[in-house]
Amino acid sequence: MRIKNFYYYYKKALSPRFCKHVLDYGLRHESKRALTGHKSAHVFDEQDKDQVKLLKKKRDSQVVWMDDPWILREIRPWLIKANKESGWNFQLSNAETFQFTQYDVGQYYGWHVDSFDPGAHKQIRKISLTLTLSKPEEYEGGELEFSFPSAGSPKPEFRVCSEIKEQGSIVFFPSFVLHRVKPITKGRRHSLVCWHLGDPFQ
Repeated sequence: MRIKNFYYYYKKALSPRFCKHVLDYGLRHESKRALTGHKSAHVFDEQDKDQVKLLKKKRDSQVVWMDDPWILREIRPWLIKANKESGWNFQLSNAETFQFTQYDVGQYYGWHVDSFDPGAHKQIRKISLTLTLSKPEEYEGGELEFSFPSAGSPKPEFRVCSEIKEQGSIVFFPSFVLHRVKPITKGRRHSLVCWHLGDPFQ
């Protein structure tokens, strides 16, 4: 699929008040170790040191799952806007559960894509989003970085999305775009992540 924009962002789109509500709400809940892909929690054993070690080669962070309509109500208008202004115009239906993510010093998420084969007649992840909840002075590192084809070059282009460092900034990108969260070097970073679904591409 050929697309013009590999990510699309809005600076300070969501208010500090909304970000604080989400942050306070997330911190009131017990977090769990973040897994990868569509692996179910019941197949992961926290006491299995080999499983934990293998997981940490790919991802190291804590998450809380949020399935709250008031969050989606605030974010969905920005999704619709980004889907149109970016030129993607993907057919979309519903969203998955929101993921409140915490990265501490040394934690990260290695190179990955959010989409995966859902099997026959099921919907796929089409657009991913990351909303910055932390203030920029609260952490260092933890940059969201993308990798995508570079025009006229066989080598991919790597680009850090520094535009979403400010609290309330939000970035959308097709779920098949390769990306990572670089290690935190100071402080703590909180973000809100979600994946929007649709019928498989034709």
